[in-house]
Amino acid sequence: MSSQNLTTPSTPPHFDSPQTNGSVHPKPPDEPSSSDHGDDAEPQAPDPALRRGSKQLALTPSALGDKFTEKKDKLKEKAKKPPGGFDRTPLPDAPQGYTIQITFHRASNLPIGDMHLKSSDPFIHATLTAAVPKRHKEDPPLTRRTRTVRRTTEPVWDEDWVVANVPASGFVLKCRLYDEDWPDHDDRLGNVTIRVPRVSEDWEGLGPEGRVFEVKKRAGSKRAYLLKGVMSLCGGEGVTASLQVGMKVLGRSDPPYAQMYTVGPTTWVKHYSPMIGRLAGVRVNRDEEHDAAAAGGATERGTKKYE
Repeated sequence: MSSQNLTTPSTPPHFDSPQTNGSVHPKPPDEPSSSDHGDDAEPQAPDPALRRGSKQLALTPSALGDKFTEKKDKLKEKAKKPPGGFDRTPLPDAPQGYTIQITFHRASNLPIGDMHLKSSDPFIHATLTAAVPKRHKEDPPLTRRTRTVRRTTEPVWDEDWVVANVPASGFVLKCRLYDEDWPDHDDRLGNVTIRVPRVSEDWEGLGPEGRVFEVKKRAGSKRAYLLKGVMSLCGGEGVTASLQVGMKVLGRSDPPYAQMYTVGPTTWVKHYSPMIGRLAGVRVNRDEEHDAAAAGGATERGTKKYE
Protein backbone atom coordinates (compact mmCIF):
# COMPACT_ATOMS: atom_id res chain seq x y z
CA MET A 1 0.00 0.00 0.00
CA SER A 2 1.53 3.16 -1.14
CA SER A 3 1.43 6.24 1.06
CA GLN A 4 0.38 9.65 -0.29
CA ASN A 5 1.82 12.93 0.85
CA LEU A 6 -0.97 15.21 2.12
CA THR A 7 -0.01 18.85 2.58
CA THR A 8 -2.05 21.25 4.59
CA PRO A 9 -2.45 24.65 2.92
CA SER A 10 -1.01 27.59 4.82
CA THR A 11 -4.15 29.73 4.34
CA PRO A 12 -7.46 28.05 4.81
CA PRO A 13 -10.06 28.81 2.18
CA HIS A 14 -12.66 31.46 3.08
CA PHE A 15 -16.32 30.50 2.95
CA ASP A 16 -19.43 32.62 3.08
CA SER A 17 -22.07 31.95 5.66
CA PRO A 18 -24.27 29.04 4.74
CA GLN A 19 -27.32 29.91 2.60
CA THR A 20 -30.78 28.74 3.30
CA ASN A 21 -30.33 25.76 1.01
CA GLY A 22 -27.26 24.56 2.94
CA SER A 23 -24.77 25.28 0.14
CA VAL A 24 -21.64 27.30 0.60
CA HIS A 25 -19.85 29.48 -1.91
CA PRO A 26 -16.20 30.43 -1.76
CA LYS A 27 -15.61 34.17 -1.74
CA PRO A 28 -12.83 35.56 -3.93
CA PRO A 29 -10.00 36.98 -1.85
CA ASP A 30 -9.87 40.25 -3.88
CA GLU A 31 -13.39 41.26 -2.80
CA PRO A 32 -13.20 42.20 0.86
CA SER A 33 -16.35 41.90 2.92
CA SER A 34 -18.08 44.95 4.26
CA SER A 35 -17.66 43.55 7.76
CA ASP A 36 -13.87 43.73 7.39
CA HIS A 37 -14.03 47.55 7.19
CA GLY A 38 -16.98 48.21 9.44
CA ASP A 39 -19.79 50.69 8.83
CA ASP A 40 -17.40 53.56 7.96
CA ALA A 41 -16.52 52.18 4.59
CA GLU A 42 -16.96 54.75 1.80
CA PRO A 43 -19.09 53.77 -1.18
CA GLN A 44 -17.24 53.33 -4.41
CA ALA A 45 -17.68 56.04 -7.04
CA PRO A 46 -19.71 54.99 -10.06
CA ASP A 47 -17.94 54.34 -13.27
CA PRO A 48 -17.73 57.48 -15.49
CA ALA A 49 -18.71 55.35 -18.42
CA LEU A 50 -21.94 54.48 -16.69
CA ARG A 51 -22.65 58.16 -16.05
CA ARG A 52 -22.07 58.98 -19.70
CA GLY A 53 -24.32 56.18 -20.66
CA SER A 54 -27.13 57.38 -18.37
CA LYS A 55 -26.94 60.88 -19.88
CA GLN A 56 -27.08 59.46 -23.35
CA LEU A 57 -30.13 57.43 -22.38
CA ALA A 58 -31.82 60.55 -20.92
CA LEU A 59 -31.27 62.58 -24.11
CA THR A 60 -33.29 60.33 -26.31
CA PRO A 61 -35.33 61.79 -29.20
CA SER A 62 -38.54 61.47 -27.22
CA ALA A 63 -37.00 63.33 -24.25
CA LEU A 64 -35.76 66.11 -26.52
CA GLY A 65 -39.23 66.36 -28.03
CA ASP A 66 -40.79 66.70 -24.57
CA LYS A 67 -38.34 69.45 -23.62
CA PHE A 68 -39.09 71.32 -26.84
CA THR A 69 -42.84 71.04 -26.28
CA GLU A 70 -42.51 72.26 -22.69
CA LYS A 71 -40.45 75.27 -23.79
CA LYS A 72 -42.98 76.06 -26.52
CA ASP A 73 -45.87 75.95 -24.03
CA LYS A 74 -44.03 78.34 -21.71
CA LEU A 75 -43.51 80.81 -24.56
CA LYS A 76 -47.20 80.59 -25.49
CA GLU A 77 -48.21 81.22 -21.89
CA LYS A 78 -45.89 84.21 -21.70
CA ALA A 79 -47.26 85.60 -24.96
CA LYS A 80 -50.78 85.63 -23.49
CA LYS A 81 -49.80 88.16 -20.84
CA PRO A 82 -49.72 91.85 -21.79
CA PRO A 83 -46.15 92.96 -22.56
CA GLY A 84 -44.48 95.83 -20.76
CA GLY A 85 -43.88 99.22 -22.32
CA PHE A 86 -45.87 100.21 -25.41
CA ASP A 87 -48.95 98.04 -25.83
CA ARG A 88 -49.85 97.28 -29.45
CA THR A 89 -53.14 95.62 -28.53
CA PRO A 90 -55.96 97.52 -30.26
CA LEU A 91 -58.56 99.24 -28.16
CA PRO A 92 -61.88 97.39 -27.85
CA ASP A 93 -64.85 98.60 -29.82
CA ALA A 94 -67.54 100.18 -27.65
CA PRO A 95 -70.40 102.63 -28.19
CA GLN A 96 -70.13 106.26 -27.17
CA GLY A 97 -70.42 106.75 -23.43
CA TYR A 98 -70.92 109.64 -21.05
CA THR A 99 -68.65 111.72 -18.86
CA ILE A 100 -69.84 111.89 -15.27
CA GLN A 101 -68.66 113.77 -12.23
CA ILE A 102 -68.70 112.05 -8.83
CA THR A 103 -68.31 114.23 -5.73
CA PHE A 104 -67.37 112.83 -2.35
CA HIS A 105 -68.82 115.43 0.00
CA ARG A 106 -68.60 114.27 3.61
CA ALA A 107 -69.16 111.48 6.11
CA SER A 108 -70.66 111.68 9.56
CA ASN A 109 -70.76 109.66 12.75
CA LEU A 110 -67.86 107.43 11.74
CA PRO A 111 -66.53 104.95 14.31
CA ILE A 112 -63.32 105.65 16.19
CA GLY A 113 -60.33 103.91 14.69
CA ASP A 114 -57.60 105.25 16.99
CA MET A 115 -58.51 104.53 20.60
CA HIS A 116 -55.65 106.51 22.08
CA LEU A 117 -56.75 109.62 20.13
CA LYS A 118 -60.50 108.88 20.33
CA SER A 119 -60.71 109.79 16.66
CA SER A 120 -60.00 108.51 13.14
CA ASP A 121 -58.02 109.44 10.04
CA PRO A 122 -60.64 108.59 7.39
CA PHE A 123 -60.29 108.36 3.63
CA ILE A 124 -62.33 106.78 0.80
CA HIS A 125 -61.14 104.17 -1.68
CA ALA A 126 -63.71 104.09 -4.49
CA THR A 127 -64.06 101.47 -7.24
CA LEU A 128 -66.10 102.05 -10.42
CA THR A 129 -67.21 99.06 -12.49
CA ALA A 130 -69.43 98.85 -15.58
CA ALA A 131 -70.24 96.53 -18.47
CA VAL A 132 -67.52 97.78 -20.82
CA PRO A 133 -65.10 95.62 -22.84
CA LYS A 134 -61.57 95.28 -21.49
CA ARG A 135 -58.37 95.56 -23.42
CA HIS A 136 -56.89 92.71 -21.39
CA LYS A 137 -58.63 90.42 -18.99
CA GLU A 138 -55.99 91.36 -16.39
CA ASP A 139 -56.93 95.05 -16.52
CA PRO A 140 -57.83 96.25 -13.00
CA PRO A 141 -61.01 98.20 -12.29
CA LEU A 142 -61.02 101.99 -12.15
CA THR A 143 -60.24 103.26 -8.65
CA ARG A 144 -59.88 106.56 -6.84
CA ARG A 145 -58.52 107.47 -3.39
CA THR A 146 -59.41 110.65 -1.57
CA ARG A 147 -57.07 112.53 0.69
CA THR A 148 -56.89 111.61 4.37
CA VAL A 149 -58.62 113.94 6.82
CA ARG A 150 -56.78 113.81 10.14
CA ARG A 151 -58.27 113.29 13.60
CA THR A 152 -61.99 113.51 12.95
CA THR A 153 -65.08 111.35 12.72
CA GLU A 154 -66.90 114.00 10.64
CA PRO A 155 -64.61 114.33 7.60
CA VAL A 156 -65.30 116.75 4.76
CA TRP A 157 -63.60 116.02 1.43
CA ASP A 158 -65.60 117.83 -1.32
CA GLU A 159 -63.43 116.08 -3.91
CA ASP A 160 -64.50 115.50 -7.52
CA TRP A 161 -63.80 112.47 -9.68
CA VAL A 162 -64.47 112.93 -13.42
CA VAL A 163 -64.74 109.69 -15.41
CA ALA A 164 -65.23 109.36 -19.19
CA ASN A 165 -66.80 106.61 -21.34
CA VAL A 166 -69.31 105.49 -18.73
CA PRO A 167 -71.78 103.28 -20.66
CA ALA A 168 -75.50 104.00 -20.93
CA SER A 169 -76.20 100.65 -19.26
CA GLY A 170 -75.17 102.13 -15.91
CA PHE A 171 -72.42 101.44 -13.38
CA VAL A 172 -71.69 100.39 -9.81
CA LEU A 173 -69.75 102.64 -7.44
CA LYS A 174 -68.38 101.01 -4.30
CA CYS A 175 -66.95 103.32 -1.64
CA ARG A 176 -64.82 101.75 1.08
CA LEU A 177 -64.10 103.92 4.08
CA TYR A 178 -60.84 103.35 5.95
CA ASP A 179 -58.99 104.70 8.95
CA GLU A 180 -55.40 105.29 7.92
CA ASP A 181 -52.98 103.61 10.31
CA TRP A 182 -49.51 103.84 8.82
CA PRO A 183 -47.38 101.71 9.01
CA ASP A 184 -49.98 99.18 10.24
CA HIS A 185 -52.83 97.99 8.05
CA ASP A 186 -55.75 100.40 7.63
CA ASP A 187 -58.93 99.67 9.58
CA ARG A 188 -62.14 99.30 7.56
CA LEU A 189 -64.87 101.64 8.76
CA GLY A 190 -67.57 100.33 6.43
CA ASN A 191 -68.65 100.61 2.81
CA VAL A 192 -71.36 102.11 0.59
CA THR A 193 -72.48 100.56 -2.70
CA ILE A 194 -74.33 102.80 -5.20
CA ARG A 195 -75.96 101.16 -8.24
CA VAL A 196 -77.04 103.31 -11.17
CA PRO A 197 -79.09 101.25 -13.67
CA ARG A 198 -79.15 103.80 -16.49
CA VAL A 199 -77.16 106.84 -17.65
CA SER A 200 -78.26 109.40 -20.23
CA GLU A 201 -77.95 113.11 -20.94
CA ASP A 202 -81.33 113.62 -19.24
CA TRP A 203 -80.26 111.82 -16.07
CA GLU A 204 -80.68 114.12 -13.10
CA GLY A 205 -77.96 112.47 -11.09
CA LEU A 206 -78.14 112.66 -7.33
CA GLY A 207 -79.09 116.30 -7.05
CA PRO A 208 -76.96 119.41 -6.51
CA GLU A 209 -76.13 118.49 -2.91
CA GLY A 210 -75.89 114.75 -3.48
CA ARG A 211 -77.56 112.03 -1.48
CA VAL A 212 -76.84 110.58 1.94
CA PHE A 213 -76.21 106.81 2.08
CA GLU A 214 -76.00 104.57 5.09
CA VAL A 215 -72.59 103.03 5.72
CA LYS A 216 -72.79 99.25 5.98
CA LYS A 217 -71.16 97.96 9.15
CA ARG A 218 -70.81 94.36 8.00
CA ALA A 219 -67.39 94.94 6.44
CA GLY A 220 -66.23 97.32 9.16
CA SER A 221 -63.72 96.78 11.91
CA LYS A 222 -65.35 94.94 14.83
CA ARG A 223 -63.08 96.71 17.29
CA ALA A 224 -64.07 100.15 15.98
CA TYR A 225 -67.78 99.41 16.06
CA LEU A 226 -67.55 97.81 19.49
CA LEU A 227 -66.08 101.02 20.84
CA LYS A 228 -68.73 102.99 18.93
CA GLY A 229 -71.48 100.91 20.55
CA VAL A 230 -70.09 101.47 24.02
CA MET A 231 -69.95 105.24 23.43
CA SER A 232 -73.53 105.27 22.08
CA LEU A 233 -74.73 103.58 25.27
CA CYS A 234 -73.06 106.35 27.27
CA GLY A 235 -75.05 109.05 25.50
CA GLY A 236 -73.59 109.12 22.00
CA GLU A 237 -75.39 109.75 18.70
CA GLY A 238 -75.73 106.13 17.62
CA VAL A 239 -73.83 103.46 15.74
CA THR A 240 -74.93 104.07 12.12
CA ALA A 241 -72.58 106.20 9.98
CA SER A 242 -73.47 107.97 6.73
CA LEU A 243 -71.74 109.13 3.53
CA GLN A 244 -72.87 111.95 1.26
CA VAL A 245 -72.07 111.51 -2.44
CA GLY A 246 -73.08 113.59 -5.47
CA MET A 247 -73.24 112.63 -9.18
CA LYS A 248 -74.09 114.40 -12.43
CA VAL A 249 -73.62 113.96 -16.18
CA LEU A 250 -71.29 116.42 -17.92
CA GLY A 251 -72.11 115.27 -21.47
CA ARG A 252 -71.07 112.71 -24.05
CA SER A 253 -67.46 111.54 -24.02
CA ASP A 254 -64.98 112.28 -26.78
CA PRO A 255 -63.53 109.44 -28.87
CA PRO A 256 -62.07 106.88 -28.69
CA TYR A 257 -65.04 105.09 -27.10
CA ALA A 258 -63.16 102.18 -25.64
CA GLN A 259 -62.49 102.11 -21.92
CA MET A 260 -63.50 104.13 -18.90
CA TYR A 261 -60.72 106.41 -17.74
CA THR A 262 -60.15 109.20 -15.24
CA VAL A 263 -60.20 112.69 -16.71
CA GLY A 264 -59.25 114.48 -13.50
CA PRO A 265 -58.40 116.03 -11.22
CA THR A 266 -54.85 114.78 -10.80
CA THR A 267 -53.26 114.95 -7.36
CA TRP A 268 -49.63 114.82 -6.37
CA VAL A 269 -47.57 115.03 -3.20
CA LYS A 270 -44.40 117.03 -2.61
CA HIS A 271 -41.95 115.15 -0.44
CA TYR A 272 -38.66 116.39 1.00
CA SER A 273 -36.16 113.75 2.00
CA PRO A 274 -32.87 114.66 3.74
CA MET A 275 -31.19 111.52 2.41
CA ILE A 276 -32.21 112.22 -1.18
CA GLY A 277 -31.03 115.79 -0.69
CA ARG A 278 -27.61 114.55 0.40
CA LEU A 279 -27.40 112.12 -2.53
CA ALA A 280 -28.47 114.77 -5.05
CA GLY A 281 -26.41 117.51 -3.43
CA VAL A 282 -29.40 119.85 -3.04
CA ARG A 283 -30.13 121.99 0.01
CA VAL A 284 -33.67 123.11 0.81
CA ASN A 285 -34.30 126.19 2.93
CA ARG A 286 -36.52 126.20 5.98
CA ASP A 287 -39.34 128.49 4.76
CA GLU A 288 -41.13 129.30 1.51
CA GLU A 289 -39.74 132.85 1.19
CA HIS A 290 -36.16 131.66 1.17
CA ASP A 291 -37.14 128.85 -1.23
CA ALA A 292 -38.63 131.37 -3.66
CA ALA A 293 -35.55 133.58 -3.43
CA ALA A 294 -33.29 130.58 -3.89
CA ALA A 295 -35.29 129.43 -6.93
CA GLY A 296 -34.82 132.84 -8.55
CA GLY A 297 -31.04 132.69 -8.15
CA ALA A 298 -30.61 129.00 -8.80
CA THR A 299 -28.68 129.59 -11.98
CA GLU A 300 -26.20 131.84 -10.19
CA ARG A 301 -25.63 129.91 -6.98
CA GLY A 302 -25.51 126.45 -8.58
CA THR A 303 -25.80 123.38 -6.43
CA LYS A 304 -24.96 123.40 -2.75
CA LYS A 305 -24.26 120.51 -0.49
CA TYR A 306 -26.96 119.50 1.96
CA GLU A 307 -26.02 120.45 5.49
